Amino acid sequence: RYMEDQKREGIDLHPKLQGGARRNLLHEFGEQALRDYFEKGTPYALSLRKYGLNIFHGPFENGPQLIENKLLAIMPPGSNVISIQNQSETASYEGEEAFFDRSTPSLFLSDDEWKDKAVTLIRHADLIVSEALMLSPAVQFELEQALESDAWDKTVLILPPPSSEMETIDGESIIRKFPRCIWADEFHTSDLGDSFLIRDLIERVTAINALPEEQRSLLADRELRLQRFPIDMELVAKSLEMTASWQSQYVDEDDRVKYYGYWYLFRANEIRKRLLSSDKVNDYERIQLIDNYLQMGYIMSEYKKEGERIVFTGDLTEAFQCATSALSLLSEFEDKNHLLYNHFTERVTKFLGNLQGINAVVKIQPERFIFRPRFSLFPKK
Repeated sequence: RYMEDQKREGIDLHPKLQGGARRNLLHEFGEQALRDYFEKGTPYALSLRKYGLNIFHGPFENGPQLIENKLLAIMPPGSNVISIQNQSETASYEGEEAFFDRSTPSLFLSDDEWKDKAVTLIRHADLIVSEALMLSPAVQFELEQALESDAWDKTVLILPPPSSEMETIDGESIIRKFPRCIWADEFHTSDLGDSFLIRDLIERVTAINALPEEQRSLLADRELRLQRFPIDMELVAKSLEMTASWQSQYVDEDDRVKYYGYWYLFRANEIRKRLLSSDKVNDYERIQLIDNYLQMGYIMSEYKKEGERIVFTGDLTEAFQCATSALSLLSEFEDKNHLLYNHFTERVTKFLGNLQGINAVVKIQPERFIFRPRFSLFPKK
């Protein structure tokens, strides 16, 4: 079987085939994987990337690896992985069993056909991994299609981390709509399959693939598939919040922890806001949102002293926005006699008052203050 041949170490796909012959074989395997979905309901993961960037990830005790080969290695037996070939890339198709050889079934498409095929692939994939290290027009198009196809909840983005050679893009408007984001430096110590942001999707693929073929084939209808195997995004939100809390104990050892913590909480809130717009509207969800907004606001309003001057290392405008968002949610509270309502009203009001006081002093004595953000959270306009 073509996929089973690949499963051994993820790189032993007909190593003697090179160049055009290897590309053609990978294309045939990709077409077959797509047919397997529509005819048998066989799940597949879709691997997307920014062309022109070949990034090899750790952990390096396992050898440097391409993301698509990592994905191939962690997918359950019998499931598929599909990618799209870069027509101008040659070194990755030499078939020498090198770490840079691409072993994933991948479609070789013309410039005129790749968009239509990408739309189909994105719409029906059970898992999408996009190595979105830069927002090229092609990457932007693919992410827009994931949103239009309502595939935001099964899309995992690999992003450049802070303090790397590449600019962070967490604050870009389209990136902010995807809560499953993994910074590439996570692969220094752990593998793709270890992340809680992808693990539940792998488990879902395993469950779908375990069905008898006559049942699974009916689930080529994506709506029936989602009804039978729903994706629990509240669990992802809780995991993001727990990770932010757990990592905060290392804030004095690693300056990046504040950056990670802010975005973990931001992404948890993006999920919870979607839940609020569904049938899960309740005060519990509001409390989680309010608490996250407060934590984000605290991060954004942090400062330190340098002599007689105060240096703000966050963004006071964003801190104010977090506080006003929390206050707005309190106004929507259903049970205003609840103990937590009074507790958070006091906290939010106090925080908002502090920010207003700081802004007033900054206007009167601007020479006393320096604004030096720890990291650039949002794109400069």
